[in-house]
Amino acid sequence: MPYLGINREQQWAALVSMRDNAARSMLEIIWSKISVYFNVEMPWCGVDEIEFFAPLLYAIPVEEGDKVGWKFKFIEMKEVELKKKILTRLGARVNR
Repeated sequence: MPYLGINREQQWAALVSMRDNAARSMLEIIWSKISVYFNVEMPWCGVDEIEFFAPLLYAIPVEEGDKVGWKFKFIEMKEVELKKKILTRLGARVNR
């Protein structure tokens, strides 16, 4: 799957922001699920692009006694921080 919405601390990215075409990203997620479930190839067109999602809200699963629910964590990211993350990820990808 091209997207994983869970970070290392088991926090689910419930709401994200992106600069790319959101409809295209949603199609890629749907195509990925279909291709895995039915074991078929989908129309990727040989595109190897990086799409960046900035998490805005994390949903964290919590369990208290016999109750299970979600704790929410809001993420505020300034433009400078977002650009730094993008450059860091691009650098890591180039150095592979």
